[in-house]
Amino acid sequence: MRKEASLDLWRELYQVTDEIKKAKPWEALFDTELLCIQPKDEEEPIFVSIMGRAGQCFGYSVYEGMSGLADFDMIATVEETGLPKDYVMFEQNSLCCFWGDREDVPPMQKKNITALGLKYRGRGQWPYFESYKRRYIPYTPDEREVKLLLVAGRQILILVEEMLAGTLRANFDAGDALWRICDKKTGEWHSDVAPQPYKQKEYPMLDLQDEVLKKRLQRRPMIDTCVIMEFAYLNAPVKDDKEDRPVNPLVFMAVDEDEELIISMNLLNSGEKEEEVALGFFVNYVLQYGRPAAIRARNPWILTALEKMCDDCDVEMYEDGMEMIDMLIADLRARMR
Repeated sequence: MRKEASLDLWRELYQVTDEIKKAKPWEALFDTELLCIQPKDEEEPIFVSIMGRAGQCFGYSVYEGMSGLADFDMIATVEETGLPKDYVMFEQNSLCCFWGDREDVPPMQKKNITALGLKYRGRGQWPYFESYKRRYIPYTPDEREVKLLLVAGRQILILVEEMLAGTLRANFDAGDALWRICDKKTGEWHSDVAPQPYKQKEYPMLDLQDEVLKKRLQRRPMIDTCVIMEFAYLNAPVKDDKEDRPVNPLVFMAVDEDEELIISMNLLNSGEKEEEVALGFFVNYVLQYGRPAAIRARNPWILTALEKMCDDCDVEMYEDGMEMIDMLIADLRARMR
């Protein structure tokens, strides 16, 4: 059940956020140089990425725990992986603060700004906050998330102040990070320089437990077909009374490369797992048509889930050549607007 943050909490958050803007942490930090914060009552740290060193998109992102760090790694390596940037954006779980224009601020947050009597003027001067959660459209943070942003914001200010004063120095190129750690016994905070943890996002590899079915798949004839497979967010908010925020529809699509024909397209419901959808399509396709000569995909849910089955069935797998499906997805999104 969603619980909204009180106006008092929002007031504190805006106060801290205004101080962060004055401190201009992006002048001292790149977005890959994480601040690590270990609250007293949390088992794992939270990680903060400061945005704006390039002179645009000023703000900061907060990632919870090691799973959040894996989400950050997914975003930081998007140029290497070749995944669509909009897909990666909506796959993350994070809390973000941005400074933008008045029209960027969500209506709920505009009401808070007005109720608190706050004044912001000009382009790029309006703070606003977004809670990212995979399978959902970014939304205004709830009470728990506002409290977490407050914890992070207060420690950002201290770390940046100490860094600029020269009392805290980290060799980021060598893997150092700036830390704020709350002692679990005394509740006292202290700063430190220590290694930055590393965590990659993990995806499940599937294998059929039904050996009879696996043998049937392996005996199916090889057909001269390449199937392109992809997951994509449609970026069209869907309201669901059972959810506390709008759903971002996730679609699975499979295309016959030679025929340029969509052979499968379905929206995933909240309980469906990507790896099971990919494997289910593969099994049904092979049973109906035969083993495709190749599969093209770039999505790690697909690549990892089907790695074992493609190897067992002697199906080649490629991670490029996705232009056709990109055009089909763009057309689908345009139709939904």
